[in-house]
Amino acid sequence: MTAESLEDFVRRGDPDRYLSSLTAPAEDRQKLHILYAFNIEASRIPWAASTPELALARFNWWYHCVGDLNDSARTGNHWLMADLAELVNATGCTADPLVRILESRCRELEPLPFANYTEFESYIEGTSSEMMWLAARLLGATNDAEDTVRQYGWAVGVANFLRAVPKLEAGGRMMVNWSAISPNEVVGEATRRLENARLSRSIVPRRVRPALIAGWRVDAALRRVELGFDRVAEGRLDEPMLAKWLAFLTVLITGRW
Repeated sequence: MTAESLEDFVRRGDPDRYLSSLTAPAEDRQKLHILYAFNIEASRIPWAASTPELALARFNWWYHCVGDLNDSARTGNHWLMADLAELVNATGCTADPLVRILESRCRELEPLPFANYTEFESYIEGTSSEMMWLAARLLGATNDAEDTVRQYGWAVGVANFLRAVPKLEAGGRMMVNWSAISPNEVVGEATRRLENARLSRSIVPRRVRPALIAGWRVDAALRRVELGFDRVAEGRLDEPMLAKWLAFLTVLITGRW
């Protein structure tokens, strides 16, 4: 796939992360687009298959292909695999984070909701936190920034999950039983991690910032949840268009995530 086609795929499949990727230097943008394309593909598996069994088979195929990424001669027959293999080998990253993202996404196939807060926490860590930390590593983040990036990624993941609840439930995926998991605990923890991450914002190098700017809508979503949790089920977490663009422009100008 050409760089232009890849960019268009990410733009259509994940507009928020695509916009954030434009704040990265040209030489880093391709890395983010490959990673974000992988995330789009992984997130679509539970929805694209007609049965959970077919979706599980698709996940297993991805597991095997991702596990072979360090061997360019064995990459799977998928348009993204060659780019993923090149990315992994060029950056020195392993395929382990990609496997963890797939494992967490596979949880979406289970018919029962999360049994407790710990399961929900692990799901957000395995999807959003893992994605953001891997993106940061691709841009040159060092281990001293990991906790900051993961905390911010967790808060962003909660915001994105809550925004997706109506779609999940409409598709028959009741992933959270809110009588078993306290909404106040979830939102309170997301807010706490968001604040903690921002207290150590200076530890994240400028070049790594585009990975975190991907969470540029987190504040708006969490503020709306605090006004009433009924907004989640009603799908009222999205900002008005003008407020949305003003928020992105603010991040773009200040560079502060």
